[in-house]
This record gives sequence, C-alpha cells and structure tokens, in this order.
Amino acid sequence: GFWLFIVAAFTSHLGFWIRQIGKSWLLYHDLAEGDERWLGLDAFALGLPVVLLLPLGGALADRFDRRWLMGLTYTGNAIIWTALGVITMTGHVRIGHIIATSLLSSTLEGIRIASYQALYPQLVDRHDLPKAIALNSTQFQTSRVIGPAIGGVVSLLLGAAACFFIFAGGCVVMIATMAMLRRLPHDDQHRHESVRHKLVAGGRYIRSRPDIMAMLLLIVLAGLAALWAVEVR
Repeated sequence: GFWLFIVAAFTSHLGFWIRQIGKSWLLYHDLAEGDERWLGLDAFALGLPVVLLLPLGGALADRFDRRWLMGLTYTGNAIIWTALGVITMTGHVRIGHIIATSLLSSTLEGIRIASYQALYPQLVDRHDLPKAIALNSTQFQTSRVIGPAIGGVVSLLLGAAACFFIFAGGCVVMIATMAMLRRLPHDDQHRHESVRHKLVAGGRYIRSRPDIMAMLLLIVLAGLAALWAVEVR
C-alpha cells in the first residue's frame, strides 16, 4: 500500500506544479495583461484557507476515515479544475474564475493535508517511518523540480486548459488509490471525541508550547512577507 500511495502522490504533485504554471501564465499573460497584483491576490486565495483550516482538517482526520476524507477532497478538486479547464478551453475564462477556483481548491487542501500526513504512520512500520517521510519529501521535491518545466511545455503547446486537465487526472489517480487501500488499522481511534473538543484541545496544547507557537508565527510571517514581496514587485 505504501508504494502505491507514493507513486500516486508523486503523480498528483506533478500535476499540481503543471497546473500552477498553466494557471499563473494564463492569469498573468492572458487575463491580467502583466498586472502582477493579480498574481499576489491569487497566491493569497491559494494560501489563506489552508492556514485557517489546518486545525479543522486535523480534527476531521482523527474523527473520520482518512481515506474517505482524502478521496472526497480530491474528488472536489478534480471537479472544479476540470470545470475551469472547460471554461478556459471555450474562451470564457475570466480573472474571477481563477481566483474563485484557487479559493475553493485551497479550502479542500486545508481539510486534506492533515489526513495525508497522518497516513504514513499507518502505511509503514514504526521503524520504517523516517525512511517513509524522507521518501515522501524526495518525491515532492522531485515533482517540484520537473513539474514546472513540464507545465511550461504543456502551456506552450496545448494551453492552460491542458494543465488543468492534467491536474484533474492526478486527482483521479489519488481517488483510485484511496479506494484500493485497505482499511487502515487506527481509523477508529478517538472517534468518540467531537470535532469541537479536538479543536479546543489542540488550541490548549499549542498555547502550552511556546516553541510551537513561535514556529507557527514564523510560518505566518514568512507567508505574509512573500505575498507582500509579490505585491510590491
């Protein structure tokens, strides 16, 4: 199950970077006519819901079947990016379509990320977990290196709509993978606790750990600084 998951994750991440290149080029070059402020707004729409919804995503990952949550969020992403691809292909795409799609997609990502991270301890033995985490990082960074290059070629030859369809295809691969994974061993753990209780408990734990609070603050500040740099440029 682990290797199947890794291959599917690589496919999905590769599609993500291809999608990002196609979307950024479409927004910057074709729709915004070189106005970089729209790229900043799109980045904000893509990042803010993730930050806000990560705690909720973690609580849901403990409360419900993580395979189901991931399958649901990937299904949503496949639908909205396929829709954007169709709108783009027919020539009716507008800036608002791009921003709204980024906002919806990042909302789903905020719910999905915790389930994705929590799957690894359930797919491998405890002593193999560091290797699994390293392999996950490797596949992500590899997709980050080659994905934009492929995205540039696809955008040039086939257009941005093709980039969106490729990402939707990567989502379908992940949906199929979630369906093929057997029921994971710890899916029923702590399910009796409510989502609200988990959120409150998580907030209390973070307040009790100044090191974690400092790390989260640095992440938020770094994200805001990046958005500001794009806006100023």
